[in-house]
Amino acid sequence: MIKNVSIAFNEVVFLNKKLEHFTYIDSLYTNFSKAAKRKFELGESNYLEMITSQSKYKQYEMQLNQLKQDKTIALEKFNFLLQSEEEFTISELDLLKIKVERLMTI
Repeated sequence: MIKNVSIAFNEVVFLNKKLEHFTYIDSLYTNFSKAAKRKFELGESNYLEMITSQSKYKQYEMQLNQLKQDKTIALEKFNFLLQSEEEFTISELDLLKIKVERLMTI
C-alpha cells in the first residue's frame, strides 16, 4: 500500500513539473503563432509559415489539455489510495535527481 501511494504521489509531482514546462512552451507557441499571423498580414511571410505555426500551437495546446486531464486523474488516484474523507493536494515540489553510477563491465 505504501508503495502504491508513493508511486501515485511521484506521478502527481512529475505531472506538475511537466505541466509547468508545457505551459511555458505553450506560451512561446502562442506568441510565435501571433507573430507569424501578423507577418503574413503584413506580407512578410507566406501562408505555409503561418499555418505551420498555428498547427504547432494547436498541437501543444492539445497536449497541454491532455496533461491537465492526466494530472487530475493522477490526483484522484492518489486520493483514492489514501481513502480519506478530505481531499489532499500536492504542493509544487521539485523532483529528486537520481544519481547514476557507472557500472564496471567485464
